Amino acid sequence: MGLRKNIAMIVVATVVATTCMLAVPYKAQAVPTQDDLAAAQARIDELGNQLITYQGELDEAEAALVQTDNDIAATQLQIEQTREELAAARITLARRMRSGYKTGAVSFLDVLFSSTSLEDFANRIYYMDKVNEQDAETIGRINELEQQLEDEMATLEAQKVTQEQRLAEVEAKVGEYEALVGEAQEYYNQLDAEIQAELARQAEEEARRAAEAEAAQQSAAAAVIDVAGGGAGTGAGNTEGSTDYGDSTTVDNPGNDGDSPFPGGGVASAYSCLGWPYVWGGYNLSTGGFDCSGLVSYCYGTGTWRAGAEPLGLAIIRAGLWKDSLDQLVPGDLVFTRSEFNHVGIYIGGGMMIHAPHPGAVVCVAEVYAFYGGGPFVYPY
Repeated sequence: MGLRKNIAMIVVATVVATTCMLAVPYKAQAVPTQDDLAAAQARIDELGNQLITYQGELDEAEAALVQTDNDIAATQLQIEQTREELAAARITLARRMRSGYKTGAVSFLDVLFSSTSLEDFANRIYYMDKVNEQDAETIGRINELEQQLEDEMATLEAQKVTQEQRLAEVEAKVGEYEALVGEAQEYYNQLDAEIQAELARQAEEEARRAAEAEAAQQSAAAAVIDVAGGGAGTGAGNTEGSTDYGDSTTVDNPGNDGDSPFPGGGVASAYSCLGWPYVWGGYNLSTGGFDCSGLVSYCYGTGTWRAGAEPLGLAIIRAGLWKDSLDQLVPGDLVFTRSEFNHVGIYIGGGMMIHAPHPGAVVCVAEVYAFYGGGPFVYPY
């Protein structure tokens, strides 16, 4: 009898050691963290803001160049009109000179003796001087205007060259920052995918280890009973719907007792959907799986309708129930991990959630790796 007791104690010790080993939390290899993801997002924002600045400068440079082109066209038209006016004035002057040459020069005596009075004489002398002055002023004014317009044209042409150089520089900057933003976004997407994949892998690993621990406990308990030779069926089993982890702690299974997920049960329905594959647009069993918002629609609906993550989030905001802190959430609340409602899960407490992560993964329990906001489910329509 003593031998049997010793053997039983050895078996029990082995069971305890095995269970402890299986219960050791899994340590993941080095993977990107949420801090890495936040830094990548900050880099995108920084580059994006700089790109917006350069795009604004590009618009201004293009507008300035267009205005200069318009000014050049207008000045060129003025120069052509001025040259035409100058040519006409020169023709008029030449015509007068030819006329004077044919009739002969009008002398002072001719004007004096042909005048009817002293006043008529003074008027004729005055108008002769005025005609000569007007011709000279007209030609001088037009020459001066032509020179002024040509100087202005030269200034505009030089200004255009400078503006074209500036435009080329800004276009190069815009192209450079568009490429940088694209690279930063690609890097962010890569980090996000790696984090999601790692969280899903950890959840699967934890589930596998828990299953192995439970199986080892049941097998060892049966061996203890056989070796001890009595007490069959006492103290070795687990209550239905719960799991005994060997530390006097019983974890209730909130899922259903059947083999299929069931809708409308909130957190309980979410547990019943564990292991179902991610399917884009999926929201019930006929779709073969769920996406993130489809899982919420199924767990809080009848399995006959689907709402996207954004309508779910906006409904909470409209109802005045939005929560900005993870500490405010209670099990059953919806939790949004990204801005613009890009991803949603169902909070189950302790900083954990059930969600459909991404294509290639399954509905799983995961840490709330990022927090944008959340609140209780509100029917979105």
